Amino acid sequence: MNETFDRKAVLEVLNRILELELAGVVRYTHYSFMVYGYNRIPIVSWMRGQAEESLAHAQRAGELITHLGGHPSLAIGPLLETHKHDIG
Repeated sequence: MNETFDRKAVLEVLNRILELELAGVVRYTHYSFMVYGYNRIPIVSWMRGQAEESLAHAQRAGELITHLGGHPSLAIGPLLETHKHDIG
């Protein structure tokens, strides 16, 4: 089976995935700092686990970009700061 694909389009999508996953790493890590209270430990653990998973996704996307001869983006997806520290 000999399939062709639009390499440029694939690289654009992979770079967007890379940027969004890196933003996820920052976001989950940041949110883990803001958790407080007696149930903090399991919530922080879950958030940091999500950050690790996002990093793994970013690394995989970056490897695919390099494998396809592209250049991995240094950009990070949007990070919106709410300055709210509650869940309500």
